[in-house]
Amino acid sequence: TGSAASIIPENLLLSQFTKIKYEPVQLRLRTYNGTNVPVKGRIMIIVQHEGAYFMLPLVVAKADEQRPVPTLLGQNCLEHTRLNWAQVLRIDSIA
Repeated sequence: TGSAASIIPENLLLSQFTKIKYEPVQLRLRTYNGTNVPVKGRIMIIVQHEGAYFMLPLVVAKADEQRPVPTLLGQNCLEHTRLNWAQVLRIDSIA
C-alpha cells in the first residue's frame, strides 16, 4: 500500500464496532489524485502478529455512497508488523 495512514471508513466502524469511540485528530488526508478525504477522528487498536502485540492508530474517514473510502492498512502499520506476504492467506478472527 502507498498510504501513509491506516484507514477505516466511519460507516464500517459504526456498523461493525459499535462500542468503539473515536477521538478527534487534526489530520488532512488526500487521495493519490489530490481529492481531500474528510477525517472524523482516530482510534487506537491492538494488533497481534506472530506472538507480538502492537498498539496502532486507525484514521476514521467519513464515507458515504457518493464518496466511498476503502479500508487501508497503511505504511504506519506495515512497518511495525512486517507481514510475510507469502503467508497472508486469511483472517481467522476479529476481536
